[in-house]
Amino acid sequence: MEIKPLADLPDADRAKAILERLRREFLPIVNARGYTVTSLSEMCCCGDAGRRGNGRRMSNNVWGYNQTSGRRGTCRISIRLRRPTDHGTLVPYENAAGTMAHELAHCVHGNHSAAFYKLTDEIAEQHAEYVAKGLVVDR
Repeated sequence: MEIKPLADLPDADRAKAILERLRREFLPIVNARGYTVTSLSEMCCCGDAGRRGNGRRMSNNVWGYNQTSGRRGTCRISIRLRRPTDHGTLVPYENAAGTMAHELAHCVHGNHSAAFYKLTDEIAEQHAEYVAKGLVVDR
């Protein structure tokens, strides 16, 4: 899983450390579930964060997105690590971890159905269990 912070923003080293921690803590879950996450990137905090696959511009209330490719479970994930329109304020790690669980559930469910939210909760619980047991990637 390639890490892609926004290197030109303030506290880029701290943002990179958050992405690396997400990778360390969630990669065992990704592997156990048979997903393939090719990249984990920081998404800009501005409304100009980019366009979704459908061409629509993302708004400031979007905290992450998952670009799933042809094979189910293969995706690229982007997470907003900074408060909207404020390049200088990083969000708490717990917010980023919750967004990561949410985006991983999109590897299976494209919409926000009951099954999607159930899977999000399962991934979040699995994450808490893995961290408590020290089951993280050490790199």
